[in-house]
Amino acid sequence: MKNVKSIIYLLAVVFSMTGCTDDDTAEEPSKVTAVRLGAVSDFTGPCSKKFDFEAEIDADGPMTVSYTWLRSDGATAPENSITFEEAGTKKVTTSWTLGANGESYEGYWQQLKVISPEEILSNKAEFNLHCEEEEEEEEEEAVTITTTTAVVGENSFTGPCSKKFDFEAEIDVDGPTTITYTWLRSDGATAPENTIIFEETGTKMVTTSWTLGENDESYEGYWQQLKIISPEEILSNKAEFDLHCEEDTVTITATTAIVGENNFTGPCSKKFDFETEIDADGPTTITYTWLRSDGATAPENSITFEEAGTKKVTTSWTLGGSRESYEGYWQQLKIISPEEIFSNKAEFNLYCESEENVELVSLSPDSPSTLFLGEKVEFTFNYITSEAAGVRIFGRPMTDGSPTPGYAAHGSPLHATGEGSSNGYFTIQENSQHVDQIRFQMWDADQSNLLYEFFVDVDYQYLAHRVVLDNLEPGTNSTLVEGERVDFDFHYKTNEPSGVRIFGRPFTNGSPTPGYKAHPSGIHPVGEGNGSGYFTVSIAETITPHVVDQIRFQMWDAESK
Repeated sequence: MKNVKSIIYLLAVVFSMTGCTDDDTAEEPSKVTAVRLGAVSDFTGPCSKKFDFEAEIDADGPMTVSYTWLRSDGATAPENSITFEEAGTKKVTTSWTLGANGESYEGYWQQLKVISPEEILSNKAEFNLHCEEEEEEEEEEAVTITTTTAVVGENSFTGPCSKKFDFEAEIDVDGPTTITYTWLRSDGATAPENTIIFEETGTKMVTTSWTLGENDESYEGYWQQLKIISPEEILSNKAEFDLHCEEDTVTITATTAIVGENNFTGPCSKKFDFETEIDADGPTTITYTWLRSDGATAPENSITFEEAGTKKVTTSWTLGGSRESYEGYWQQLKIISPEEIFSNKAEFNLYCESEENVELVSLSPDSPSTLFLGEKVEFTFNYITSEAAGVRIFGRPMTDGSPTPGYAAHGSPLHATGEGSSNGYFTIQENSQHVDQIRFQMWDADQSNLLYEFFVDVDYQYLAHRVVLDNLEPGTNSTLVEGERVDFDFHYKTNEPSGVRIFGRPFTNGSPTPGYKAHPSGIHPVGEGNGSGYFTVSIAETITPHVVDQIRFQMWDAESK
């Protein structure tokens, strides 16, 4: 049974179950009259061994029977069900594969347990399993293996680091074999295992490399070594090398400037472009980032100089809101490595004269809410604009800073210059999604310029499947006698084409309540609808009354039983 679509809703419910009275008798229209489990044969031979089991269930009328399988090792199979349309006999099967060489399993058994409409245990199908040792294969004639490792090129280096050392090892064999090997290093590192196949006597070569070194560091007596793991453990010689890292200093300077005007007054938002010239008097790789007066830091980037020279890097910053002023703002380049260097700050002033603004007035449904796929979130807003040709305004769902996948939303008419009100909507059509913001944007008439933007934090959870409890009888905090039913009603929505099955089960301390019996489920069709169910709890007189503290609701696909 596979759970392709499932949703669990937990409802805190407390029930105290006391002993039953003589007057309380649960009426069942039909009964399971017999449960028989067929015998299985013992086995002696090579293991592992698969045992198959078949049980027959007799019923005296139409019903749905829930059952599970029990085993002598304490394992319990998942709960299943089988439906009788009329009186008769039906078969259910399972299997058990077990056994290791030289082991014996005596008095093992499998048993069928009917859970509802009443608890019945079948006979135990017992078996014995005696696993025989497999004969060991004759040892193959040993193959002689030798190996030698060497540094490729110079084994001593002094100069700018880091430095890459290459190694090769020759493996000689006097016959066909498969060799598993790894590389060992003086710093304790071990490479992943590899294999090489010899079809006949011969020599083959394997290689590796090691890049290391920081300025002003020395590495003396370092080595790399080949280790043959199988068919026997063999170590090659150690290929030793020395590394002395000298600092190769390159002088670096950086100057940042604004491309174009550094003062602007007019409609916002406004984009400012920045350009930095980086000068280096030798080959180097530079890692850098951009800093801004608002505290933001750009992702790290790198640029490589193959020789002395000058290179340019650029960035931009778009900002500005209705009637806002930004004085003394700046952008600056920070070189992170090979040393920390700051360029000058390229300063600018921005004075926004635009009157563009959008204000959210209402949301329906309110946030937070849980919605089914296709349900709309509708909103109204007020706006003001000085754009002579009018504007277009859009509200879009966002998830983690990006448009929510699978959304559909309203278009926008052309809103006239001045003040006004309008409305819109969005919905999610594909897959369960969480909408955490609505982004509102105002664009000019041909949608070539973004005039205004703001975000509203929300909490809308869209689900492809949903079950909601409507009624519970009796209510919570009730005391019931043994066998007394708890009935409930629910409504659901699902987009599963072949329909779903829905089950409500009593729980105690996070596990199914002992001795419970509960309703089966027919197939609820795709779309939305209503359903009902029940459960009861039976206890022995010597057992402390059970407290049901939750009801677990599960929605399964139609193939589940």
